[in-house]
Amino acid sequence: MEVHFILFIFKVVIWLNQNFLLPEETNIQNAPFQVCFTSLRNGGQLCIKIKPSGEITVNTDDIDLAGDIIQSMASFFAIEDLQVEADFPVYFEELRKVLVKVDEYHSVHQKLSADMADNSNLIRSLLVRAEDARLMRDM
Repeated sequence: MEVHFILFIFKVVIWLNQNFLLPEETNIQNAPFQVCFTSLRNGGQLCIKIKPSGEITVNTDDIDLAGDIIQSMASFFAIEDLQVEADFPVYFEELRKVLVKVDEYHSVHQKLSADMADNSNLIRSLLVRAEDARLMRDM
């Protein structure tokens, strides 16, 4: 099992060297280890941590960057089925706020639709009364 893990670490190092601008060849012999980068997309932090169990953790606040990293790793390691856990509290809070606004807009839309139906019925009854008044010449 130790040989498989060493090969895994070796492949991770190859992937790191192929996908990131490193000042020198990264030569890592054992786990756990962690590499951190500054994202050029938004200036945020990106950390990739490898545990002795083979679990890889990607820490970043950028959901798109995390998706790209996971997709690149899965492609490089030829992984077709991958169990992933993600937690992006900033994005989830933003999504929650948007959903609250959508719910508010939906409530306003329903109220306006009901008011419009009420006004339409009022206009219809007033038109009937106006036509009756016209026929009776009651101006």
